[in-house]
Order: sequence, then structure tokens, then C-alpha cells
Amino acid sequence: MSTEELEKILSDLLQPDNAVIQQATIQLKEALRRPMALAHLCQVMSESQSPQIRQFAAVLVRRRMTKHWRKLPAPEQDTLKNLILSTLQQETDHKVCLGLAQLAAVILKHETLERWPQLLVLIQQRAQSQDPIQCEVGLLLLSCALELDPDVFAPHYLELLNFFNRILDNLGHPGPPLLLAPQPEHHGGGDGFGRNGG
Repeated sequence: MSTEELEKILSDLLQPDNAVIQQATIQLKEALRRPMALAHLCQVMSESQSPQIRQFAAVLVRRRMTKHWRKLPAPEQDTLKNLILSTLQQETDHKVCLGLAQLAAVILKHETLERWPQLLVLIQQRAQSQDPIQCEVGLLLLSCALELDPDVFAPHYLELLNFFNRILDNLGHPGPPLLLAPQPEHHGGGDGFGRNGG
């Protein structure tokens, strides 16, 4: 089954016709059993012209990764992580961004901040951007990650609090975005948000 055929199935599932939905449901179950299912879903998620279909594809990828992330070979994991980050940087639809952020949160739960530092970079760049859309993307990512598994940030709670303070300060005093600079040393803490002290 091609990417175009999979996209047609997802489109049919969004139609207000029960007969069409039932047939598409059967087709989707069959399509998801095929070896290239994930690759096709990812392509639809990043390239479809329909925001609804991009969001739907992101939800389906998230459901698969919730159960099967660790079964993916490392190169495929890296490819998917890079695709999520690049797609988030291009996406402008709020619902699609939310779907991508929820997918990123699922993967982060498996990977941790130390194993996916690029996500942290994107969060800090977007959350402190003067562009409202970019800022929203960063805060969505952070919110979804904290909601799914706050323990991911457990070693960095003080740095996270300082990060929120800097975001609020930056919003109140427009100017160049502030990066997540290392904070003064404190008992038992790390040397910066997302890094443990050595």
C-alpha cells in the first residue's frame, strides 16, 4: 500500500458516512500490519495538505510508539525523532502541533532528556521566542512532556522553575530571547536545565 492510499483511508475515516468509515476501518487495520506502515504514516504526518489528516496520522504514530518504541532499530528511532523536530518547526496548525507534541512526549518518556538533547534545544528556543506561534510550540512541547511524565524533569525542577521565571520576564520585557543558561550552583542540583552536574 502506498502513502497516497493510506492518506485516502485516513480521509475516509473523517467522513460523515458510517459505511465509508466502517470500510476504511477495515482497510486501516490491514494497512497497519504491513512493514512500511510506520514510514507511510510518518510521511502523511509531515506532508499531507490536510491539517486534519496530519493530526490523525500523528495520533496513530503516537499510539504505535507508546507500545512499540523500543522495538524500533536505533537508526529508525533517530529518523523519527528528527522528523518530529523538523515537522514541528514547519507546522502552523495548533491541533497538529499538539498531536506532534504529544508524540514527542511519548518518545521522551522512553528516551529521557539526556538521550534526546535536540528536543530540549527546540523547547528552549521556541518557548522564549518573540513569535507567538513559535512560543506556543515550545510551551506545548514542555506541557505535554510534563503532563505525561513529570519525572523526566525530576533532576531539573529548580532549573525548570528558573526557566519559567525567565520566560515570564522575557514576555514582559520584549527583547532578544534568553537561552537556558546555567544557574548558580545549589545543593544537590545540576549545572543547567537538562544536564547533571559532574
